Amino acid sequence: MGRKAIINALRHSRATKVETEIEYSRRHMRLCVRDNGCGIDPQILGAGRGLHWGLLGMRERAENIGASFRIWSKPGLGTDVEISGPARPVHERKIRRFGRTMVMADAKRLGGLTND
Repeated sequence: MGRKAIINALRHSRATKVETEIEYSRRHMRLCVRDNGCGIDPQILGAGRGLHWGLLGMRERAENIGASFRIWSKPGLGTDVEISGPARPVHERKIRRFGRTMVMADAKRLGGLTND
């Protein structure tokens, strides 16, 4: 979802600045991607129609992991995309690659990235 939000900002916003903010702890994660671009038409935000099914897909993926998905946008003033929710699915997520199953590392093992 974060990757998609960044790609959308780079492809569609005509922004001169794209920022990514990540907060991560044992219990909670938050990702915010913001740009200073052209913004998103309010009708597209609500409908997810035409070529904008990516927004609908990101919203559905967030719901599937118990996270919230919010978009703030105004034509001409840019867009903020925020995904936040429990970090637990990240800690317990299993990934199948190259014929074997791996468990994603918890943030503590990655060098103390947690705040709590």
